[in-house]
Amino acid sequence: MFNRFILFLGRVFLNKFFTYFHALNILFSIFTSIFNFKVFNKAIFRVFIRQIYFTAVQSIFPMFVSALILGGIVVNYILKILINLNSYDRIGEFIVISIFYELAPIVVSLIILIRSSTAVISEISLMKLNGELDSLAILGIPIKEYIYLPRVLAFLISFPFLNFFFIFVSLIGGYLMLGFLYGINYENYINLIIDYLSLKDFIIVFSKSILLSFLLSLVSIQKGVTVKSSITEVPINLIDGMMSILLGIVIIDILFNLI
Repeated sequence: MFNRFILFLGRVFLNKFFTYFHALNILFSIFTSIFNFKVFNKAIFRVFIRQIYFTAVQSIFPMFVSALILGGIVVNYILKILINLNSYDRIGEFIVISIFYELAPIVVSLIILIRSSTAVISEISLMKLNGELDSLAILGIPIKEYIYLPRVLAFLISFPFLNFFFIFVSLIGGYLMLGFLYGINYENYINLIIDYLSLKDFIIVFSKSILLSFLLSLVSIQKGVTVKSSITEVPINLIDGMMSILLGIVIIDILFNLI
């Protein structure tokens, strides 16, 4: 029984390791294309804009609603805890740590995962099964530039934008909650946050956004291109891709907490 469990863990570890390894290979394969501005090719740019629209623009409304509600709830609970501990003056510190470092990147990751990553996995999987990727190769169209590059760049731009948008709206939600329940004025609320904020916080938030955007895009592409011959592989790869991304989010979050 114990040996079977060890073998199971070994298979899971190897599966995730090769998933992340192949995802990094995809990043390296498009690295030169990024600096050669291949994205401004008319055909590639059209795919890039479509991905930006689907990933960022269409996510703004659900992001706004979730940020407004979750921001108000989190700030309200933080204030209750700190009042009980007689530590009201530390509310700015806890708001920055909870919303900037944890709530925003995790919620944005989940929304993009559900909306965009699953779409990328399904789309590329079907393109491969239908022979579209082979057709592109026959026509001499580089798959890494036409398929990989616009999607990676779209995630790379969309994630930081949505992350800071979520932070901004959640802070508004927190203020509305505190102003309604506790009568805290806007100036006092903003000063409590600004007093704790530093350039380091913005660098950490931006760096975390970049890493998570690479994780979401590269693993999605990797799972899409690894289907072989059957349509039944698509839902399997879809679930496996989502689990790999969720595990990656946890690993990145732990690394940033350790740092």
